[in-house]
Amino acid sequence: MASEKKTNTENKKITYAIKDVQNEAMNAILSCYGISSICTSSGARVSGDKALKAITVNKDLADKFNVYIYVEVSEYVKISEVLLNAQKIVIYNLNSKFNKHCKKVNIYAVSISGGN
Repeated sequence: MASEKKTNTENKKITYAIKDVQNEAMNAILSCYGISSICTSSGARVSGDKALKAITVNKDLADKFNVYIYVEVSEYVKISEVLLNAQKIVIYNLNSKFNKHCKKVNIYAVSISGGN
């Protein structure tokens, strides 16, 4: 049993669950200024478990991952600045938590809250 719990220190490969990455990304994006909610790619607002499923995480062979998030932004904000700052915050949080395994974070604004 002790050998099953042994970590692979030779390769220093960090394993993580996709759900953990989604959860960390969701917490980070919702704490950003100007972000109202997480959406699906079609623009429908989601929350809870559906918000986790709306965050796409693609993992490659080198154990690195890319994250894709669709959001609704607040009215009367500069969308480019909000998305750039949100991207910086999310990638910083993910790299801090998952030992620099995050390669790229793509955040897309699909709607504006209160807008048509």
